[in-house]
Amino acid sequence: MKVIFLDIDGVLNSVKSMSKRGEETNIFNDNPTEDAIHWLNKIIEHTKANVVISSTWRISCCSTMMWRFLTLLGFKGRVIDNTPRLDGCKRGTEIQAWLSSYQDKLEKYGKNKNWLPYGDDPIESFVILDDDSDMSHLGRHLVKTDNKIGLTEDDALKAIEHLNRFDYHNIKGD
Repeated sequence: MKVIFLDIDGVLNSVKSMSKRGEETNIFNDNPTEDAIHWLNKIIEHTKANVVISSTWRISCCSTMMWRFLTLLGFKGRVIDNTPRLDGCKRGTEIQAWLSSYQDKLEKYGKNKNWLPYGDDPIESFVILDDDSDMSHLGRHLVKTDNKIGLTEDDALKAIEHLNRFDYHNIKGD
C-alpha cells in the first residue's frame, strides 16, 4: 500500500486562495481549492495511494467526514485514517506513530481482512504533503509545499516520483 500523509492548510488551500476568497465574499474561507484537489487527484491516479489525514483538521473531523468533504470538492481518492494526536509532539512523530501502529497490527493480525477497513497490505512507500518541515527523521519523505500557493504541479510530480520509486521496508527503523 502507498500512503499520502496529507496536511490541508498550506497544501490544499493557501494564503493566496484564502485572501482571494475573502476579497470576493468578505468571509474567511479556508476550503481546499479546485487546483490543489486536481493535483492531489493526479498523484492518486498515478500511484494508487491512499490518504491519511495528518492535518490539524483531523482534530475536529474524523477520516470518514474528511473523505466525504473532500469528495464533494472533487477528490477522487480514498481517505483511510487520521494520524493520532500526540500532545506536544511534532507532526513527524505523529506520522511515525501511525506507521508503527499499522505495522504492529499487520504483525498481530496477519492476513485477517477484518482488522482494518482498508486492508492488510504492507506499506510500500509513503509521502508527506505538508507546508511545515517538522518531520524529524521522516524528512526525506516530505514534499514541502509553499503555503502561499499550495499544492502545485511540481509538488505533485515529486510526490508521484517518490511514491513510485521509494522502497519502504522498515517502518520502525526508518
